[in-house]
Amino acid sequence: MTFLNPLFLFGLIAASIPILLHLLNLRKLKTVEFGTLRFLKRLQRRNIRRVKLKQWLLLALRTLIIALVALAFARPAADTTALAAIGSETKRATVVVFDDSFSMEALEAEGSKFNRAKEAARVLVDRAREGDETAIVFVSRPETARLSTDRAALREAIEDAPLSFRSADLHAAVARAVALLAESNQYAKELFILSDFQASRLRESDVVSNFADVLGERVEIALVDYRSNAFNLAVEEVATTTRLFKKGGRLGFEATIANHADRDVADAVVSLFVGGVRSARASRAVPSGGRRAAELETTAKDAGFLDVFVEIEEDAVSADNRRYLAPEIPERTRVRIFSDSPHARFLDAALEASEATEAIVSPLSRADAVDPSEYDVAIVVGWKAGMRPTRMKTFVESGGGVLLAPAPESSLSELAAAAAFFGYQAPLAIVELPPDREGVRFSDVDFRHPIFAGMFADDETREIDSPTLRRLVRYGAGGQTVVATPLSPFLFERRLGEGTALILASSPTLASGDFPLKGVFAPLTFAATQYLANFDLNQTPPILVGEPIRLFVEARVSGRALVVRPDGAEEFAEIVTRGSGRYAIYEETDLPGVYRFRSGSRELGAAAANVDPRESDLTPATDEALAAYFGDLGAANAPRTLDPDDDLETATARGRASAELWKPLLIAALILALIETAVARVSKRDAYDEDATS
Repeated sequence: MTFLNPLFLFGLIAASIPILLHLLNLRKLKTVEFGTLRFLKRLQRRNIRRVKLKQWLLLALRTLIIALVALAFARPAADTTALAAIGSETKRATVVVFDDSFSMEALEAEGSKFNRAKEAARVLVDRAREGDETAIVFVSRPETARLSTDRAALREAIEDAPLSFRSADLHAAVARAVALLAESNQYAKELFILSDFQASRLRESDVVSNFADVLGERVEIALVDYRSNAFNLAVEEVATTTRLFKKGGRLGFEATIANHADRDVADAVVSLFVGGVRSARASRAVPSGGRRAAELETTAKDAGFLDVFVEIEEDAVSADNRRYLAPEIPERTRVRIFSDSPHARFLDAALEASEATEAIVSPLSRADAVDPSEYDVAIVVGWKAGMRPTRMKTFVESGGGVLLAPAPESSLSELAAAAAFFGYQAPLAIVELPPDREGVRFSDVDFRHPIFAGMFADDETREIDSPTLRRLVRYGAGGQTVVATPLSPFLFERRLGEGTALILASSPTLASGDFPLKGVFAPLTFAATQYLANFDLNQTPPILVGEPIRLFVEARVSGRALVVRPDGAEEFAEIVTRGSGRYAIYEETDLPGVYRFRSGSRELGAAAANVDPRESDLTPATDEALAAYFGDLGAANAPRTLDPDDDLETATARGRASAELWKPLLIAALILALIETAVARVSKRDAYDEDATS
């Protein structure tokens, strides 16, 4: 026996009220002797006994009536066939976990898993009776689920549910379903899970929440099973192989194709589209369970943020057949050099020699005053005590790039302050070689670094005419060394947040050596700025559908930014200040593709959102893995597995009778109330006759 509203059991205390009233109303009769009426005493005693008997009967009836009403409101229920005959069928709370992730798009002979799951969900909603509570927990948005008795609204929610491109966390949806079951005070509770139960998405970790306190004996669990291993290839990753982007230059990509099918694919066709136009094509053999890379190359015809995607041919799941990128091809790379004259003249001359670069020189004192949106790359030559270019640091940590170099007069303490501010290793010493000692030359060059990509016409004869350095800042290990000398790294790279810094150990002036006069100076300076301008394309973590886009914008952009979604719809993104930077933040990334940000007619930036590659592996979980999962959840009842093609209404009929007993209890209370009324009327008449006799 279980009470669904156990708090009403406190109402049993009210059953003591009739007893208290009876005790308070007891009258002590005063005896008055009348000689002429003594012969009536025997008759009076018989009447008094009869009246008292009726009073005790009334007391019992009134106490029982209150107790039965209290018990009825406490809603007792029992799992028993005998009581089910006299009680009413218990109300049910049914929670349906609906896997709407794009893996359910897989098409089979009976139709897509997603559409079949919709039909099953409708059946489970329609089987509900008056007063039953039902909730639909969509795996892509479990937090929106609520228990409801409105079957029409639930059917509409199922009908309107789109296939989701978000990464699906089945366990989070199950946890939400359990929370809803815990909220309900219905006696019978059911949990249905409609899913393809991908092995890779069943649980995010080996440790899952234990819900033994909710998933007790009265909770039935059923799995509507859509497991199958459909044929599916996926574009799992796309990376750029071009490090220096420029209009009219090479634009190369490497796409990784994964084969999640149970058979080999001899010729998977991979296509590159730029601006919606097919620009390159390749074919790869991909073994079952394997991955293969495809190189695709085209020419960057236009400047600006490009809409790029790599596509494979249609298969069982189309959502993962494309992967998007939004590289920026600048018209010109804007470089701002912060230096006290004349330390920047060689850098300025080297950059202005290229039509692809625009260089502006500003004094060091302006390092924090210039809006980072006015440059693509910052170069800082020297450092002054008290300098704190916070806006520049935020720019770098948000994906920008900076080149840091000492000035001829820079002290060790000043350079240490610069290192501490940006967060890289502090210099160890400043080495100045006397005139009678030979200068330091390059000892090692990492030609694999992207800075050197395309710098040499013949890669087999790569050679650099090393400068002779007489003043050098000595650094210890840390970061990635690009060019080294016997004393110290000459040029090394250090990650700063989502961006990067290149640190030069020697001043780009003649006071430190002949570096500005060497043939490598101009191409190395240009390549370094181009690398820094394009660094964030492949270094920042990819954005998955459902994750927010955070775009760094210039300070003068205020209010809201216009967002053009992949489907062409337009919405707005709020621009907020975080620290010393300003960002346009857009959270409704529910579609894969490129999202463009604009302010008026000006394009602020673009970002690509892609599906989670883990969703592409359709390999189903085994029965043993499912049993272990629900065992870890603490479920008292092992889940039943249902075939979605069966008659779900019949298959989900409850296996044991259960009844709520509040109705028969109220009926019994009503009958007793009628008896109490009759007995009270007779008792009142007898009491009147007794008083008259007395």
